Amino acid sequence: RKGTHFEVEYRITHRDGDIRYFWERGMPILGENGKSQYIDGTIFDITERKRAEAALQNSEMRLEALSAASFEAIFLSEKGVCLDQNQAAERIFGYTRAEAIGRQGTEWIVPEDHEQVKNNMVSGNEKPYEVTALKKNGGTFPCEIQARMTDYQGRPVRITALRDISDRRQAEEALRESNEKYKSLTNNLNVGVYRNSV
Repeated sequence: RKGTHFEVEYRITHRDGDIRYFWERGMPILGENGKSQYIDGTIFDITERKRAEAALQNSEMRLEALSAASFEAIFLSEKGVCLDQNQAAERIFGYTRAEAIGRQGTEWIVPEDHEQVKNNMVSGNEKPYEVTALKKNGGTFPCEIQARMTDYQGRPVRITALRDISDRRQAEEALRESNEKYKSLTNNLNVGVYRNSV
């Protein structure tokens, strides 16, 4: 009635009962009296696109739920720059998602370990290695890093998992001290000690 161009998206029920999505674009053609005589337009069936978008949204929601449940920090980066992080990363390091995006990956690592991290990024190393992590508040902790290259929206990106290994380091230190005590004890005994298999 207004004689203006329009775009509209709507659903219809197909005769087989299937719900289908359509997108329509049109322009009313006015007659000499200024009233619409007919409409020139195009209609597109966008059902498959809508279903793909819904599937992608569901997939992203599942991925977000899995990421939120993770006990380790997970980062998505491109050329060393953070594109995203999971909730565990925010909890462990103290940077909000907004603060994390755009930062260099080395900002989560103490300066003396920057070169090691950069070398692993450049070489594409996918084996785990250990460095010292740096929190937003300046605190540090020993961590293990493992990363993998993948495609994300047609771009090569790096997914990095970082786990706190403080408990493991403490257990290793306790075992080392125990071994040293045992060695010291056996070395200072005035009796012979041996092990014999039967």
